[in-house]
Amino acid sequence: MKWPILFIALVTTQLTVVRGASILLPPISKLPARPAITIDRIAGELRQQIQCFLSLKDLLELRKACKGRHVIVDSVLIDKVFTHWDDAMSLSRYIFTNQVYWESFAPIWFAVAPLETWDSWFIDIDTGLGWAYAHCATADCQHGGGSQTRGYWNQATAFDRFLGANPVLKDHQRVYISLGQLGHGDLRAEFPFVSKCTGSILKDLLVILGHSMKLTTLSSVLPTDPSHYLDFDPIKAHFDLAKSMAGAITTLLTSSLWHLHRTDQVEQISLYFQEAIGVVKTSLNINPIAYMYQCKTLHNLAYLVMTLAAIKGDQKDFIDSIMATMAILDTETQPDPDMVFKTTRVNYLRTLTLNQLHTPLAYFRSIWPELKNKPLDRYEPLDFIDMQRQWLTNQGDLHQAVPLAMLHDPTRVLAIAKVDFPPGHGQADYSFANQFKL
Repeated sequence: MKWPILFIALVTTQLTVVRGASILLPPISKLPARPAITIDRIAGELRQQIQCFLSLKDLLELRKACKGRHVIVDSVLIDKVFTHWDDAMSLSRYIFTNQVYWESFAPIWFAVAPLETWDSWFIDIDTGLGWAYAHCATADCQHGGGSQTRGYWNQATAFDRFLGANPVLKDHQRVYISLGQLGHGDLRAEFPFVSKCTGSILKDLLVILGHSMKLTTLSSVLPTDPSHYLDFDPIKAHFDLAKSMAGAITTLLTSSLWHLHRTDQVEQISLYFQEAIGVVKTSLNINPIAYMYQCKTLHNLAYLVMTLAAIKGDQKDFIDSIMATMAILDTETQPDPDMVFKTTRVNYLRTLTLNQLHTPLAYFRSIWPELKNKPLDRYEPLDFIDMQRQWLTNQGDLHQAVPLAMLHDPTRVLAIAKVDFPPGHGQADYSFANQFKL
């Protein structure tokens, strides 16, 4: 598509202005006074024109043409993605097995979930291949015996080539931020998916999660990103796109449900769980591995929203409705006894104890008296929050790990929302900078 020159100039030119400042027309005595033309007014009209006349495909092409992130284009693109969400979902079925489908889907996905995806990719590469690299720096993996040691060497050499192809990694830092400290505008800019999600859209994430579990071998799809920020070719034989995307999706599900609850959209949460039952039932008949993973995910998310409800207080009806929905899931799928939701409540209480979530622990002990005297230390905890990526406080705030360099406005976000990393929970920072020194 060819865009008018004036349009291109307006979109791509970077203007340094004070928000709300006015550009006044020169006084002409013979003409009636005209109202001031503000930057906000120009931006609003431009946004409207882009929204009306450009398709999703056009916007994706325009986004590539803009250097860096562009506020107006990104804003319209996000809205367009959610308007045409079904089109994106039609691509998702084959993204882990077909390179063409992934490269068509990736620009849409990165438009709405960049931070969650980059953090999942970085941490998986860092803790997987990076671990082998650090290990082989002090051990003789090249000449050591055993297939496992040789595997470490192959991973280490691939990672060495990856670092050489991507020197920008040495500047990457992982930080934790409080989502509760972000206003609506900041949340929309940094976490577009979270700010715009609905129950039905979250159900679609559970579908994609099922697709990621259908593979019995490493995904052959190269994890290219639409901006070509990194060269993944050196690690294509070792990096599992499906596994890493599953991590990003789990993060999105957690933060999105947290946001829906925080903004009192409990009807959307209920809609998600109701529609998710159908997704899990479909997987039960098609792929048992996907079914088990989706079922476990649904259990974890149910406990997440129940935890938030207990912290907020006066939401017993909502908690009862979630318990009832999960009972329907168990009735319709007939899981093994240890996968029945009600039987995992004691494991959930164990998790609350370990995570020092005292308010919900006290609440659920009071409404589940039959579990009050259970010796919790005999039970395995659940992982209803992935501690390597997120952390829930006793006040119900959600802290999340993000790559600092990928934030839209890192200075502002750090000033209002940076929090300390909770010790003992996952990896505090990427070790790319240290690995460049090995």
